[in-house]
Amino acid sequence: MDLLPVELIENIVNNVSARTLWKVIRPLNKTFYSAVSSRDYWLRRIKNTNNIDLLPRIRNSQDLRSLVKLSVLSEENIQRFDENDCLTDYLICTRHISTPDAFHSQLIDGRRMLFTGARDHKIVIWDLQKAAEEKNLQNGIKFEFVEAHDGWIWAIAAYEERTFFTSSWDQKIKCWRYGESAVMESCYNAIKAVVALTTVDKIIIGSVYGGQLHFCDFRQQDKLIHELNLRCSTAIGIYADQKGYGLVAGTENGKLILYDRRFLTKPVRKTKPLDRIRTFQYSNGTQLSACSRTQAVIFDPATLDIELDFTAETGTSPYYCIPTESGYFCTDNFDITYYSGGQNPRKITQTTFSNRISTLRYFDGDLIAGLGEGSIQVWPKEQLFNGRLNIDPPDNSGI
Repeated sequence: MDLLPVELIENIVNNVSARTLWKVIRPLNKTFYSAVSSRDYWLRRIKNTNNIDLLPRIRNSQDLRSLVKLSVLSEENIQRFDENDCLTDYLICTRHISTPDAFHSQLIDGRRMLFTGARDHKIVIWDLQKAAEEKNLQNGIKFEFVEAHDGWIWAIAAYEERTFFTSSWDQKIKCWRYGESAVMESCYNAIKAVVALTTVDKIIIGSVYGGQLHFCDFRQQDKLIHELNLRCSTAIGIYADQKGYGLVAGTENGKLILYDRRFLTKPVRKTKPLDRIRTFQYSNGTQLSACSRTQAVIFDPATLDIELDFTAETGTSPYYCIPTESGYFCTDNFDITYYSGGQNPRKITQTTFSNRISTLRYFDGDLIAGLGEGSIQVWPKEQLFNGRLNIDPPDNSGI
């Protein structure tokens, strides 16, 4: 095989999937290994195969394995959602009786678990892998907690397998311990509604209505260890860099504020790219998005530099825009749309649903939507390899 002509080698590597190329073809011999073991090859492949022009910062900063992953996910998600029309193929279950606003996903004992909270004051914990294996979301329900809060549940976060935190309009941040069941261990009263949560270094950061961030350590009796006044409107989203010291708040009146968590007395930078921010999203740790009624932008969380005016490129201003390694998932009213990645997003597919999409999240291959009437819809990552979930989508509502 080492004597294969160059033309044949090029034909082979350019006509198999990225996953097959990296996992199967590359290890066969030194020639194949050398042909595909450079960043330049994968940058060309991402451009030529999927017509994706990576954002300059992403193109320059990604190492070889990151580019391979990006190429694999781009190819597979385009195949999954375009060629296989997977946006019309999903699991659904109505376990809430009003709008779900809070989603969180994490691995517990190696299994993908989903936590949902809604305006019905209830928390539901789902085993996503069980649901995908049995092609029935209702079968994935592990626990339900009726009246977990005394108000709408706005956020769920966690920093370790067995502990998670919830916040609500009832002004509380609650700490729960998860095992054979889940029990509330402790509670912090923020005096005002807590509309967003994030965690870093075992510290819970809550966005309190009115423009404050509360830093809480639930290992301490008093819990509140620092209070930061943003000197502007409520932060509807907060992001903490898990590998560095950055902390970004996106406020209701359109400001993006960057802090160094070691020096919270003064922000590193403030910008105001939008009139008002409706949603503030991240999923891949390298890009954040902010959406107003008229504009959606993608920006660098380390600098707040705007890297893509999504609205200018696509002619749309979605309610949610979620940047991922492979593309952008967007929703507006009754539609979910998937766009290719990079600085030239193009629409891959779009599907309209009968109920308004109120919440959208993407967790490492799992796409999850909350609908206004209380149902949860899941597009599990297994779709690509296991085939369609439903030939004719059944009613898995559990009603």
